[in-house]
Amino acid sequence: MTRNSGTEINIKINKAWVPLRLGSTRPDPRTLRRGRLVHGGHAVPLRTCVGCRVRTAKSDLLRLVAVGGDIVPDPQGRLPGRGASLHPDLGCLDLAERRRAFPRAFRLPGPLDAKALREHLEAPPAGCVGRKAGNGSDV
Repeated sequence: MTRNSGTEINIKINKAWVPLRLGSTRPDPRTLRRGRLVHGGHAVPLRTCVGCRVRTAKSDLLRLVAVGGDIVPDPQGRLPGRGASLHPDLGCLDLAERRRAFPRAFRLPGPLDAKALREHLEAPPAGCVGRKAGNGSDV
């Protein structure tokens, strides 16, 4: 099955549409191959965001772990236990909470507290140095 869009066509490989440039016998360098995104000759692992359900590179997502009844962010990916992935965006967090996706992703019964995760996402990045709020005078 194919779809045509001008100078490239999309072919379906393993339930995913992959672009194929016309006049070329090889698919685009960024192709899905056995659940991995191949880019620049290196395979990149894919994960699904529990909020928006979009599959993307593991490095673009934040790993989460359930500790007790709390959802804890795990940026280094070192905490033990079953993990779930989420875009570091409040919109995806709200969507995941509305869909009640966290108990299913962690395979745990009952609601989970996402307060620590929300605080982590609302905080400015660690390397960001901003101006203090005030009236603008430096006195």
